[in-house]
Amino acid sequence: MKKMSMLGGVVLAASLATPALAMPVISVESVSGVWSDHDGGTNVNYLYGGKEVRWGGGQPTQSGYRFDGSAPPAFEVDINEEFDLGDFTHYNFQIDAGTGVQSVLLSISMGISIDGNPYATPLSFTFLHEETRNSGGGCCDDIVSFESLASSQAFEVDGTLYTLDLRGFSQNDNPTVEELITIEGTANSAQLRGVFTRVPEPGTLALFGLGLAGLGLSRRRKS
Repeated sequence: MKKMSMLGGVVLAASLATPALAMPVISVESVSGVWSDHDGGTNVNYLYGGKEVRWGGGQPTQSGYRFDGSAPPAFEVDINEEFDLGDFTHYNFQIDAGTGVQSVLLSISMGISIDGNPYATPLSFTFLHEETRNSGGGCCDDIVSFESLASSQAFEVDGTLYTLDLRGFSQNDNPTVEELITIEGTANSAQLRGVFTRVPEPGTLALFGLGLAGLGLSRRRKS
């Protein structure tokens, strides 16, 4: 009982040390994206001001990606609430072997305000592409993901550090998944899902650390 009381005191002290307990109001006013910096691939073309990227050779239609942002119109979102960044489309068409990309960078430009403080700097994410064979075993679905890649970008607004985390893809209101699988010869669209988080201040983290260390010291003394 005494141990739980000490832990409760640590949590209470840490919460009191946080300057703002109220959740910030985040208004998302604009979202757009530009593709760039592909790795691998041949005949790579950036179209519509970078909104779309196509690649591949030897066939009449190229494969590629497209991103269309979800705002305007503006909408509000809470910290740790998953939301739609926009529509992601994967074009999976037959291309010659060895002409597909391995990855492409998407720079997402967001015009947002947090408690009235504006922020409008692009955040960049690398999408990993798995081009499968167009015949034989393993044919023919291609896979898009950012699993094991950097899917979180930090930014600062009014002295507070936040992150935008990409969570995955959602279709038809189904749960978010980390991979988008597209059947050969089709265009497959999904909502790109993200979430804003607020990074705890160093003082709060240090207070937690000291409190937990104190609990450990007390336990050792008793033993």
